[in-house]
Amino acid sequence: MIDDLETISISGRPFKECPKCGTNLKFSFSSNPHIFKTLKGKMRTTQAFYDCKNNHRFMIPNPYVLPYKRFGIDVYAEVLYRRFNKKRTQEEIKLDLWEDYKLEISEDSISRIINFFLQLKGGEIDPSDIKEMQKNGYIILSIDGIKPLKGNTSLYIVRDVLTSTTLKADFFTSAENNVLISFLEPLKLQLEQLGLPVKGIISDKEKALVQSIDEVFKGVPHQLCHTHFLDNVTEPAAKLDMHMATQIKKELGKNNYMKETKKKINSRKSKERFRR
Repeated sequence: MIDDLETISISGRPFKECPKCGTNLKFSFSSNPHIFKTLKGKMRTTQAFYDCKNNHRFMIPNPYVLPYKRFGIDVYAEVLYRRFNKKRTQEEIKLDLWEDYKLEISEDSISRIINFFLQLKGGEIDPSDIKEMQKNGYIILSIDGIKPLKGNTSLYIVRDVLTSTTLKADFFTSAENNVLISFLEPLKLQLEQLGLPVKGIISDKEKALVQSIDEVFKGVPHQLCHTHFLDNVTEPAAKLDMHMATQIKKELGKNNYMKETKKKINSRKSKERFRR
């Protein structure tokens, strides 16, 4: 049920001060929920927006899904891994995802994911997005590396924080410095040719990625993503909580009193239906 979904808020100021005018940023509002499919089931997120006194607005990019997309980034990573590493057809990928994750996805959706990736890999940016970024006069990059649940490759996605435009993506079997540098340098050159200086960067704390960013974008302010940090902090607690819930269910399952109570409740419900 959709109503049973937990809503995850993507919050936290992306910057201490407005990069346009230097004034403080304050929370303004949260977006409408974005519901999408992941490999672990449906997910619902909202995004917090922050304004300065001059009405410049910012948010942290959603690490779980791209704007307006129906499938999470983990699904993109899995589809691309199976297509380009395992050489699976679209029909086979559809069957694989149902068998492994019970994920319903059409061949058309798989085709769109693959085509979207190929456009980004080739450095194609929509002209309307370029105009929107040029209005701001600069960009702030968000760089994410996402691993599929199976396999040892990583999907890297680069976005502009100010406009939520996806700028580049590629798949790597090795995330070493030289590989990531060769991924980022052409993008830097492309942005320079478009007259879009990079004023800031947000990423997780992956060692090779941090080093590559520092080398390619020397002197550009670099901030670690709050959402990734909180995910890493809470992961051990979440695992312990899941383990505890499993143990409680096992103990309750052994309890005859609980079994008898459940039988009585079901019996009472059946009788009430019969009376109606």
